[in-house]
Amino acid sequence: MQLDVENQKKTEEEGLTLLSFTKKDFPWTQGLKKDKSPIEFDLFTCPSVYSEGGKTIVRTHDVLMVDDTFPLYLSEVRDKPYRIRVEGYSQSKDNGKTIVMFKDIETEKYGECAVGDKCADLKIRVIGFDVQGYEKDGVYYEFPVATINDDILKKEIVLTNEQKFLDDEYLLVIKDFSGNEYIFSNIGDTMQIGEAACKLSSFSKKEGIAKLSLKDANGHEFNKTIHLIR
Repeated sequence: MQLDVENQKKTEEEGLTLLSFTKKDFPWTQGLKKDKSPIEFDLFTCPSVYSEGGKTIVRTHDVLMVDDTFPLYLSEVRDKPYRIRVEGYSQSKDNGKTIVMFKDIETEKYGECAVGDKCADLKIRVIGFDVQGYEKDGVYYEFPVATINDDILKKEIVLTNEQKFLDDEYLLVIKDFSGNEYIFSNIGDTMQIGEAACKLSSFSKKEGIAKLSLKDANGHEFNKTIHLIR
């Protein structure tokens, strides 16, 4: 019984000691800068450790500093789908040519075009067509393969009836801390965010970093680097 009383007394004394600490007991806290932002972070993210080219790479994660003038962050990086998709093909009754049917997924427009012809509505020219196939579990599957020249991108693209994604092109989803979402599809795109114009200056997928420039209503400009937060 005496031991229990002593332990209880000791516990009460320790509790009183802990409760007696104030900010004055920690002078290092006096130099901390007050953040006016209503959003506070008290997080630690472990560094990424991975192998690249036979070397061990250690990459730390910079803390995203948020302030009232630029409360944005990079939320998601999506592969950018190519606007044209092959919908099917048929043989022309007039001249026996193969007619390829396309769809523009952005405008919902359809177009038909033979090899060597140009589809003005979709801004493409068909320069080649083939039907390829493969066998799986004793069943032979065929699918169309169309090669086109894109008048907008100024390059040659090979398409099938599956959705194609462009190499080295992405959709960047940038959010503010109110949950609003802004999607940038090209470097140089500018979007109105509140009373300011926000421009996507550059993006590195490897590092997960986007650089933005902001111009407010008074013409003041400044830059901001934001990181991908998953």
